[in-house]
Amino acid sequence: MLSNGSGGILIVWHSSSFQCSKHISNKRFVIFFGKCLVKNVPVVIVNVYSSYNIKDKICLWEELAKLRENKACKSWCILGDFNAIRKKEERRGVCYGRSDSREISSFNNFIEGLELLDIPCLGRKYTWYRPNEKAKSRINRFLVSNEWLQT
Repeated sequence: MLSNGSGGILIVWHSSSFQCSKHISNKRFVIFFGKCLVKNVPVVIVNVYSSYNIKDKICLWEELAKLRENKACKSWCILGDFNAIRKKEERRGVCYGRSDSREISSFNNFIEGLELLDIPCLGRKYTWYRPNEKAKSRINRFLVSNEWLQT
């Protein structure tokens, strides 16, 4: 699935580890409901490719929150390109404005409201770099529930 020809979503799994029972997709995410075959427990995997627009991001986070609260399975992994930062130090070489503060607050509220853990990156501090490397951000993340970690 491509979004305006600039990126997209790809998800691959090993058939002996995960069995998909249902999926939902739109231009900003793909959700797979299924079972972790190793532990024989239900899990949900969400791959995100978010917009740059703050209103679109907030709509995405609200939609994911509604989907999670309506599902009995609490073992979730939400990963991908969120195009959002959690604190100002996660973006360099880009001017800050009011939208950054709103984005940071909204994104943190989304993560805390869903009781997700932000898995830290190993290696490089940033996940996106402008070709000249003067601008960089940490916009790609793995967010998981406590239940996911236990699984």
